[in-house]
Parts: sequence; C-alpha cells; structure tokens
Amino acid sequence: TYCLEMGHSYDEEEELCTETLGEIMEYDDQFMKVYSMEDGEDMYVYYDYDETTGSGILAGPSDGNDEWDGEITFICGNGDEIPFDWVNDGYEDCEDGADEQQYDTNGNPINWFDCEDGTQIWISEVNDGYPDCANGEDEAHDDDDGGYYFDTVMVWDCDPYIGESMWTTEGMDAWDDTNLDMEMCDQEIDPEFWYEFELSSEESTFPMSWYMMFDDNDGIIGLMQLAEDDDGNMMAYGHVDDWSTYYDEEYCEGDYDASDDVCTMTLAEVLGSDDMFIVISEDGDENIVFYQYDASTGSGVFATGQEMYMCDSGDEYVDADWVNDGEEDCMDGSDEFEYEGDGIETNLWWDGEYLTWEVEYHDPNEFDYVEIMVYDYDEDLVFSYTQGGAPTYLEFSANTFTDGECYYGQATSYAADETFLTMSEEWFCVGSTGGGGDNYYYDYMVHAENSDMIVYAGDLSDYSAVLATCNYESDDDDDYEWVCTDTSVIVSLTDAMDDEGSQGVFFFDRDNSGTLTDGDYLTVSDDVEVEWDEIRLYSDSAQAYSDENPLSESVPGFTALLTVISLMGALLIRKNE
Repeated sequence: TYCLEMGHSYDEEEELCTETLGEIMEYDDQFMKVYSMEDGEDMYVYYDYDETTGSGILAGPSDGNDEWDGEITFICGNGDEIPFDWVNDGYEDCEDGADEQQYDTNGNPINWFDCEDGTQIWISEVNDGYPDCANGEDEAHDDDDGGYYFDTVMVWDCDPYIGESMWTTEGMDAWDDTNLDMEMCDQEIDPEFWYEFELSSEESTFPMSWYMMFDDNDGIIGLMQLAEDDDGNMMAYGHVDDWSTYYDEEYCEGDYDASDDVCTMTLAEVLGSDDMFIVISEDGDENIVFYQYDASTGSGVFATGQEMYMCDSGDEYVDADWVNDGEEDCMDGSDEFEYEGDGIETNLWWDGEYLTWEVEYHDPNEFDYVEIMVYDYDEDLVFSYTQGGAPTYLEFSANTFTDGECYYGQATSYAADETFLTMSEEWFCVGSTGGGGDNYYYDYMVHAENSDMIVYAGDLSDYSAVLATCNYESDDDDDYEWVCTDTSVIVSLTDAMDDEGSQGVFFFDRDNSGTLTDGDYLTVSDDVEVEWDEIRLYSDSAQAYSDENPLSESVPGFTALLTVISLMGALLIRKNE
C-alpha cells in the first residue's frame, strides 16, 4: 500500500516495489547525464564497472554539506557541525562564532560562506531569505521555522516579435497574434514535455532578422539578427539604435558605434533549431526556446522557461528573483514572507508624526519582548524603550524627539531566553524635515560610505540632486551593475536650500558649513509628479555621480585626492519612506 501511495509500481507476485528515479538523457563510458524525477533537474553521475567481478560504483554529486539527522549542516571552524538553519540566527552556536557575522575593529565583516561555484558571500547573507549563491545553497530551506524555503514552477514566458520584412511605422503595435497559439503563455510547463523534446529534421521557420522589445520598462525596441561569426558559429545579435537616448556609452554590453549611436550585443550561440524549438547556449549553459512565426502577418512569439513563484491567490505568478526583495509584487503581498528570526517579522517606520513598530508575523510561543533604541547622528542614545509580554504594536509621537533633527531607530525582538529573533531599523528626520499630513516628504540622509577617505568636504555649488529610476542589470558573465536613467528633475543643492526648495527638492545643510558633509539631508515632496525611485548626487568637478566608483577610470583627469574631495568617498543617500 505504501509503495502505491508513493506513486511507485508494486508487483504482488514478486512482492517488488519499483520506483522511477530518473531518465538517462545521454551517457558515455564514464558518465551518465540523468534527469532526476525527484528534483526536476539534470545531474551527472560517474560510474565504473568491472565485468570480471560484476562489481561497480556510482558516484553522484552532493550539495557540499554533510548531513545532520537528514538535514543540511554547517561546519564550524573547529570542525564541529550544527544545523544549517542555526547560521546567522543571532546566536553563536559554533565555539569560534563562525556561524554569526564577525567584524574587525573597524566594523568590517571578516568571515564568509563559500558557495558551490567558488564565489563567496558574507555570513550575514546566509539564511536572510534571499538566495545569494547561484544555486541557493546559502538558504536553510526550513519552512517550518522561518519561511525561508519557497516552491517555484517553470512557466512559459512569452515575448512577441515581428519579422524585419514586415516591420512598419506602427512598430510593435503591428504585432498580430490571430494565427498564433498563445494559450501556453504564462502557463506552467509540463516537465515531461520540457525535458523529453527532440529537435526534428525539419528546417526552422523563424526569420533571420526581427524586432522585439529589448527593455520592457523603458520601451526600448531592438533589432535581433542571426549571423555566423568568424569561426562559422551561428550567433544571435541584438542591435539597439539611439543608445545614448537611454544609456551611457559605457553601459553597452557589446560594441558601441558612436557615429550611428548603436549598441550591438552578442546574445547567444544558436546550437540547433527546427520548426518549433531553438537550442541556444548562453555562457556555456544550454537553453531551449519555443517559438511560433506566422509569415502572413510577420508576427511571432518566443517562449522561454521562467522560474516563477505562485502567489497565494493561486492565479498570479511573479519572478522567483522578486521573492523577499523588499517589495510586494503579488497583489496579495504573499511574495514577501522573509522572517529574519525564529518565525517572526517586524517593521519599524516613521510617518512624519509617529515612530511606529509592529509585528507582522510571529510565533507566540517564541516571541517575548522588544527593545527599541533611537540614536542621534552622533551615535548617542537619545531614547530607549523595552516592553515584554509579546507586544504587537507600539508608537511614539514626534514630541519624543527634537524638531529638525534626524535619527536612527533600531527595534530588536527577543525570545524569553533572550535569544535574538529579529531586528528592524529606520532612518528618520523630525519636524519640518519630515513633514506630516499634506506636507509629507521622503527623507534622505547624506552619509559617507568610507569616512576614513574624506579629506575635505565638497562645496555645495559643485553638486546637484538628480531624481532617477535605477535597477541592477546583468551582463553576459552574470555580473550585475547599477544602471540609472535620470528624470527631468535636476536641482543644484544651492537652489534646493531655498525655503521653497526647487522642483519639490529641499536640501538642509545641517551643520551650516556651506559644504556637503555627513549629516546633511534632502527631502523630496510627494507633489513631484515624475516617476522616480532613487535620488542621486552629481559632482560637476568630477563629472560623476555619488553612486559611481569615484576612484575608477570612469573619472578621467582626476587624482584620487581630488576625486575624494569631490565625491566624499562615494556618498550614499539612504531612502526612508
């Protein structure tokens, strides 16, 4: 009965239970490529067999961690093993404290975690609810005690395209899906269909040149083409016109032609194709692209497998990379469930009138008391409060703090045995800088990332505040860089110092020094109508932004000293909403 309940086949006569473990995709005299039915992933198995003795050995991959009663473990510096979900939980379980983030005398982190691919992340990034290692092995996957693990599915992600020969002035609006089967878009992929496909002998039907969306957010359209490279390999290239309209030349992840203002990027190598599929190689990884094309309308659609998370509503998917990223992408907010401690999540925020702390999720059997500490910019403790009995909501009025000052608040929650559970924090400014009601502002604190580098504070006349939209973009090597597109709101700090501000941006020279220094702050009125998500500082003398590396070659003609003077060692602006 148990055999059948587990989905296996049972032979009553032989009393034999047979389980299908995987499908052998290909093999040679040493290795087998196996698709695991349990994991839904391919893996390689090494084998050796001696016919004379009839003996052999199979060697499969491990996750790089030993087992602890069937669970993944973490190895301490002295060789001791602890359950992996004890790492970065606020309590040192290793004798040498290797399972918690350690710091040197300057406050810099010093111990790290080794990912399977050879990269390293800080211990503070382990079990933080977001997979920082490429294979996600830095997360404990323990849903019973903190919600770190979440299931994902592969979903067909469709991108429309139009053959170059049928491209008109209507652009992408001319795309016509009347002769295309779009039912599979946004639907889960049948694993059997995905992994058992084979290219047919029929020739492909998609065009050699086509137009499609290059960047949905900015509405950028690119021309994609297939052509052989110098080695005779069929490659897919992307060409984006008017590149400087959207990005700086340095952001072109390929060849930039300044005379035509075109960025040309190598997207992938085409390994094979038929009338339904294209097999491509990106950075050595093979991927399958399903496609359709209707020559009569010039319309087509590419569909690729996208790892997605199903929202609790059951009728909405979001990108798996968006889970626990700090923003609610599911309409019901179910993609944000990061519990930093033992089943507890809290939030601390300032709304212009009150500093408020609230428990968003907690296990009443674990949570016992909260401690709230507020520091001024000189790091002096100005307010502290502790309440036991598993409180769920606390608020403190603006009268508790000094008008016109900015603070850092920290709320730490503990279990009854004083075990750390979770911490939430907030930068905030009080009074005219923080607004309230109809005058509510978004507050930003100016802070030097490395204060040891500050030689001299830059003159205010050298800086402008720029509202922008920014995000991380990856290149062919999966390296991410910060890419920003400026809006029309560009305000000099001297203009922003006026009582009425400028274009909704206000700057406060906290120490009245006339220079840009630690502790100065900016606010942006909610009356600003342009879409933006970041505020940046631009230095005219350095010709660079504060979120760019001031010591890099992208700032030619400046010595390290002058650059530090101009940019204060890479200024950070902390956003508090």
